Amino acid sequence: MYSIVGRFLEHSRAYYFKNNGNSSLYLGSADLMQRNFDRRVEIFFPIEDPRVKEDIVEILGLYLTDTVKTRVMMSNGDYVRKSLLLKDQGTPFKDVNIQEYFVKKVISKHERELKEEMRKKVIAKEARKAEV
Repeated sequence: MYSIVGRFLEHSRAYYFKNNGNSSLYLGSADLMQRNFDRRVEIFFPIEDPRVKEDIVEILGLYLTDTVKTRVMMSNGDYVRKSLLLKDQGTPFKDVNIQEYFVKKVISKHERELKEEMRKKVIAKEARKAEV
């Protein structure tokens, strides 16, 4: 089990199970912690649409590349930073912060959309000037 909590204390609650070639994907509103089930009403639901499931599994694959914020649950229930495990194993790795990757991706998309919007406004303004 992996835990990835970023700077916004936001984290996905996706549960992906593979059993004998069959896979199940669930999203939920809570972590699997006792207090979340004793004092709250929480929901877990299956993802059944194959296209949506495929997209989420792809995103989960990207999350598994994270080496900065990922903690791995050990057999005794303790969590250890993935980077420490990789170092101990002598496995070379790069620092990957997947949440920062997604934040940068959204910012970049937003900037492109703003530039396109400004370009359209300039063209419209020039067209109005030409009509006069």
